[in-house]
Amino acid sequence: MSYSFASYSFKNILRKNKNSIITFVPVQQTTAVRMKKIKLLILPLFLIISCLTNTIAQEYSLGGSAIYNFKTKGFGFGLRVEFPLESIDILEGISIVPQVSYFPPYNTISEFYFGSSIHLGVYKTRKWIFYTLINASYKGWINYDESNDEDAKFSNLALEGGIGVTRHTCLRPFLEFRLNAIGVEPNIRIGLLYTIHCDIKGAVPCPKIPQQPTFE
Repeated sequence: MSYSFASYSFKNILRKNKNSIITFVPVQQTTAVRMKKIKLLILPLFLIISCLTNTIAQEYSLGGSAIYNFKTKGFGFGLRVEFPLESIDILEGISIVPQVSYFPPYNTISEFYFGSSIHLGVYKTRKWIFYTLINASYKGWINYDESNDEDAKFSNLALEGGIGVTRHTCLRPFLEFRLNAIGVEPNIRIGLLYTIHCDIKGAVPCPKIPQQPTFE
């Protein structure tokens, strides 16, 4: 049962104080409030990506993907930046991949994620790279108040593991299968990455080393 006054929706929760005055508690958040939350949460990620672009690596890749969640039957899309750590010998074959993804309102569950993955290359051929990954992300369940789940809430954590394959070229198609351990949600991602500072053959030119001064 709900109460409606001047186009406002109120939940059937009544609270009585010492004077037996009844108050009504609003339930649903407005779209504007939700979008403000999303902007405040996503902004720090893009600031981190901007800093990483300038400080971690000369070589980095930008791209996006289409996503399908098998459990929720939801279609979404994602954006990512990949920073290889090949310049550090002990970390060769490891990449840091900040990313965001979004499942629009046409899905039963509308949500967004932002976080980062660590990719570890495990096998490489002349054209293909196979890798494993782990991911930790903040999950914002936008329409959680429409769920029948009593434990549904806006802020959640997603922890994923998976495998992937990508081409060893400048324009790199990739395919990933991932499983969210919290909620057991398998999903598949198909996308493209473009490597900045990449030549036609797919190799990244080494930076020129300045000549050292000589003293006689």
